[in-house]
Amino acid sequence: MGNYFFLTRFISPYFNKREDKYGGNTFNRLRIVLEMIKVIKKTTKLHINCRLNAFDIQAGGMTIDDTIEIAKLLCEGTKLTKEQIISDIKPSLERLDIGAYDDVSIMRVLMNPP
Repeated sequence: MGNYFFLTRFISPYFNKREDKYGGNTFNRLRIVLEMIKVIKKTTKLHINCRLNAFDIQAGGMTIDDTIEIAKLLCEGTKLTKEQIISDIKPSLERLDIGAYDDVSIMRVLMNPP
């Protein structure tokens, strides 16, 4: 879902201006992803990983708080583990000062703050 591909644009408030059940709040913007993951898990034995952008560089886009909420929704709504959800937030390490250097460690710290 990262790198501004189609699904990233769906979950970003900057790009997604829909007014139906796939727009608006964070859960609704993530709804299509949750539905797709459920179908894939129900019909195949494929391993699923989700990569999230940590934040959008555009004003009005996703924030780190949005990314954390999305990661939690993915865990709750699809039974993906934290290790299956990674985020590209290494450029923010200095600002966050969390002492983690790989994506999985970063997401664990963000989702379970000390």
